[in-house]
This record gives sequence, structure tokens and C-alpha cells, in this order.
Amino acid sequence: MKHFRFLLLLLSLFQIIASYSMKMVGGIDSSTDREALLAFKSSVSDPQNALSGWNISSSHCTWFGVNCTSNGTRVQSLSLTSLGLFGNIPSQLSNLTSLKTLNLYNNSLFGQIPSDLSDCLMLEQLSFENNKLTGLLPSELGQLPRLKILDVSMNNLTGAIPSTFGNLSTITNLSIARTNISGKIPNELSRLQNLVMLQLSENQLSGEIPFSIFNISSLEYLSLTQNRLVGKLPSNIGFTLPNIRELYLGRNGLEGPVPSSLSNASHIEFLDLSSNNFTGPIPLLGNLKNLVKLFLVSNKLSSTTELNFQVFDSLTNCTELEGIFLNSNQLSGELPSSAANLSVKLQEFCIDDNLFTGSFPQGFERYQNLVALSIQQNSFRGQIPMSIGKLQKLQRLMVHENFFSGEIPDIFSNLTQLYLLNMGNNQLSGRIPMSLATSQKLKILYLAQNGLNGSIPKQIFELPDLYALQLANNSLIGSLPENFGNLRQLEFMDVYRNQLSGNIPTISQTYSSFRILSMARNKITGPIPKSLENLAALESLDLSFNNLSGVIPKELQNLQVLQMLNLSFNSLEGEVPTNGVFANIIWDSLQGNSGLCAFDHDAAEKLRVTTFVTKTKSNSHLVLKVTIPISAIIVLVCALCLVWALVTKNKRKI
Repeated sequence: MKHFRFLLLLLSLFQIIASYSMKMVGGIDSSTDREALLAFKSSVSDPQNALSGWNISSSHCTWFGVNCTSNGTRVQSLSLTSLGLFGNIPSQLSNLTSLKTLNLYNNSLFGQIPSDLSDCLMLEQLSFENNKLTGLLPSELGQLPRLKILDVSMNNLTGAIPSTFGNLSTITNLSIARTNISGKIPNELSRLQNLVMLQLSENQLSGEIPFSIFNISSLEYLSLTQNRLVGKLPSNIGFTLPNIRELYLGRNGLEGPVPSSLSNASHIEFLDLSSNNFTGPIPLLGNLKNLVKLFLVSNKLSSTTELNFQVFDSLTNCTELEGIFLNSNQLSGELPSSAANLSVKLQEFCIDDNLFTGSFPQGFERYQNLVALSIQQNSFRGQIPMSIGKLQKLQRLMVHENFFSGEIPDIFSNLTQLYLLNMGNNQLSGRIPMSLATSQKLKILYLAQNGLNGSIPKQIFELPDLYALQLANNSLIGSLPENFGNLRQLEFMDVYRNQLSGNIPTISQTYSSFRILSMARNKITGPIPKSLENLAALESLDLSFNNLSGVIPKELQNLQVLQMLNLSFNSLEGEVPTNGVFANIIWDSLQGNSGLCAFDHDAAEKLRVTTFVTKTKSNSHLVLKVTIPISAIIVLVCALCLVWALVTKNKRKI
């Protein structure tokens, strides 16, 4: 009996201990998790009511965004993304000591990142991307032994990258982009030998890039774009980053040659070294058979015709190439025919703002996936190839500021996807092709500074999406089509210095987008139409150096955002309006119109026009007009009376 009681006592004691142990594991800690979550709820506003189910009447493991461990007690994951949550991150979240994932991406959370989160030693993913967090990056986060993903991009953090982040030995993805952090890139990051992605772009980082960073052989993605980094790249970079697929170092102050060893980084797909101070030739990159896009824009790279042959010949091996961007360098010489033998997957070919010469290579019709062809601001000569008309997917064609001559080829019947056409600043002649009307998606049409003649096809003014039309400095004749007033999307129109004649067409509808209109230096006649007041968003109007006549419409005063108005050198007359844009108008904008006048003497003196006659003079003039005829009638009546009196007197004598 005593043994039985002892066994019962022992069993009770065991149950108490077990119950206490369970309470410690599943009771107190579970309750702590619940309290931590409720503390988070109380610290944020929840516009979508996503947390409305977070209450004590249900298990916290069933709450929205919460995932618990297999025994259903401890919080293992808290994921609340894109909910518009607004408020602070409470330090109580550090009590979620079983937490593996904390994802608060794309909200409006502000304040500092709690340093106490370093107590969550089980954390593997920590994402605060795209919030409004401020303050320093807590150095304590470097104590998380299992962390694999840390993303604090797109916040307003300050200070430097903590050197303690070099202790995150398990981390694979480290993203601290667009956060305003400054200082140097810590050498300690080179210890992160499991790192696959390092994203530090769009910050205020300065100094040289530690060469040790380029020794992280596991890296597949490295972006340091848009910082203040200087110095040279290591000559062996292509060997030390054997797994790199995307390398973005653009918009910094890097200098020296582009390392030829990059051709050994055979897995690379995207290479961006744009907007630096790299000099010398473009290295041969023929080994990069996976290369998709190459960005070497805005450097000081140079070449010759011979080097061009070598570079483009090597690029023919890049069978995945979709985009080549060599804009704004000092590349010179002729383009080789191999420029037309690149990958058939090519979508963008941009070599503008260089010193290329010669004729443009034939054979570009091979690129049936091409959407952008940009060769402007070079010294190409000859005619624009007709073969361009076979590029049915072409959206942007930019050949301006070259020495192309001849007529604009009639190639637009097949270019139904074209929305930007710029052929300005060349030596083109002839008429504007009517086939442009088939490019119904055209938004921007620049043909200025050529020798184009003939009239403007009325079909141009039927393009439904056209918002910029630049035809200045040509020899175009005829009048503007009457359907000029149909372009409801038009924002900018410049026909400056042509030979256009006729009247300005009536604007029959209200425009809410038209901002700039220049018809200066033509031969346009007739009055300024009152209907110009329908261009409600007009900011600049230049009608100078024409043959316009009549009065200045007072309706122009109603254009509330009009800032620049030039009516000089026409044959306008009458009173100058005084309100709206006219309140601040100067003499330069009205000179050359001898018939203009103003009521106010000071205004007339300021604008150098005559003073309008006063109302008193005007009334006297009216009195004279009435008095003279009446006086004449009175004199005539008196004369008749005198004659009658004389005749009567003579009769009496007889």
C-alpha cells in the first residue's frame, strides 16, 4: 500500500513536472508569441482590415499571415505583404524566438528596425523591402547564425553597412538597395562565401570597391549601380567570378580599361558598365555565349574601323544577344558588315552619340525581332536603307543628327508598331511620305532641319496618338490642313521656319493637352483666330514673322497657363489686351506691328506702341459728325427762305 501511494505520488510529481515543462514550451512561450503578435497589431494601422481576425477568441496559429510549428504552438512564419500597414515595428517581435521568416514587404512601416530581432536566432528570412523605415542598419543583425535572406531595400535608412554583416556565414541573398546608406563597402562582406546575390545599388556608397568582393566565387548577381564608387576593376575579374550571371556596375566613377578577362565569365547574361569613365577599346566578348544584354553606355571607350571589325565579329558568337548599347562613347570608324550578323534574337541596337562614319550596313532585315534601332548623333552618310521597312516589330527608329541624304524612303506601310520616328538634322529632301499614316501608333514624329518640301500630308493630323510633331527648318509649303484641330492628344507642334501659307485653321474643340505651338517664320496670313482660346493648356505660342493681320483677339487673355507669347513682325493693329499673358508682355513680343496701340500712356510707352485716342476726343468727333450735317441743312433752309423772300418782293413791284 505504501509502495502504491509512493507510485501515485511519483506519478503526480511527474505530471506536475511534465505539465510545467509543457507550459514552458507551449504555454508561456505560446502566450508570449500571442502577446507579441497583438503588440504588432496595436502598433500599426490596418487599412485593409487584414488583421481583424487577430483576437483572443481564436488560436494565433490560425491568424492571417501566421504560420506555426508542427505542434501548433510557436510562430514559425509571419508574412504580411502589400497590405498598406502603417506604423512602427514593435520590439516585442523579438520574443518570437522560433521565427524563421519575417516578411513585411511593400507596406508603409516607419521608424527603426528593432535591434532586438537579433534574439530570433532561428531567423532564415528577414524582408522589410519597400517601406519607409529610417535610422541605422542594426549591427546586431549580424549575429543571426541561420539567416539566408536579408532584404531592406527601398527604405530611408542611413549610415554605413555594419561590418558585422560579414558574420552572416549562411546568407545567400543580401539586398540593401535604394536606402541612402553611405560609407564604404566593408571588406568583411568578402567572408560571405555562400552569397549568391549582393544588391547595393542606388545608395551613397563611396570609395573603391574592395577587390575581395570580386573573390566571392558563389556570386551570381552583383549590383553596385548608381553609387559614388571609384577606382579600377581587377584585371582577373572574369576568373574570380566564374558563376556570375548578372553584373551591374553602372553610374559610378569607375575608370581604366574594361578587363578583357570578362570574356572568361562564360555564364554572364547581363553586363552593365554604363556611365563610368572606362577608357580604351571594347574587349572581345565572343566567349559570352549566354550574353543577353550588353550595356557600355556613356564612357570614354574608343575604337577604329579595325577594332570595330574585331568587336562585332566576336559578338556574332553571342547567340542569345537581345540588346547591345554602346551609346555616348568615342567609338569611330566604319561599322563592319558583321553588325548585321548578330543574333537573330536581337531586339535593341543602340550605338548613338559616337563618331561612326560611312554608310549604314545593309542586311538589318535579318533582325525580325528588332524593336529599337538608334544610330543618331554620328556621321553616317548615304541613304537610309530601304531594308528597314521590313522590320515589322520596330517601335523606335532614331537616325537624327547624321548626314543622311536623299528622300525619306517610303518604308512605313509595314511599320505598324512604330511610335517614335526621329530623322531630324540630316540632309533629307523630297516630300513627307504619305505612308506614315499607316503607322497608327506613332506618338513622336521629328523631321526637323532637313530640306523637305511639299505640303504636310493631312493624314499626319489623323494619327490618333501623335503628341509631338517637329517639322521646323524645312521648306514645306501650303497651308495647315483644316483637320489640324482634330489632334486631341497633341502636346507639341513646331513648324518654325518653313514656307507655309494660308490662314491658321479654326480650333473647333477644347484641347486639354496642347502645350507648345510654334508657327513662326512662315507666310501665314489672315487674322489670329479667336478659337485659339480652346487650347486651354497652352504654355507657349509663337506666331512671329508671318503676315497676320487684324486685331489681337482678347480671347487670348483666357489662356491661364500661357507664359510665352510672341506676335512680333506681323501686320497686327488695334488695342493690345491687358490681362492674362499680356499683363507681363514685353516690347520684343510685339515689335514690328506698327498698327498696335494702348489706352494707357505708360503701357504704350513700355510696349513702344501709340497711345489710343481718348474718349473725350472720340465724343467731340461724334458731335462734329452730327453738327455739320444739321448746320448745312439750316443754312440751306435759310437760303431757300431768302430766295423765297426776294421772289415775293419782286412780284409785288411788278
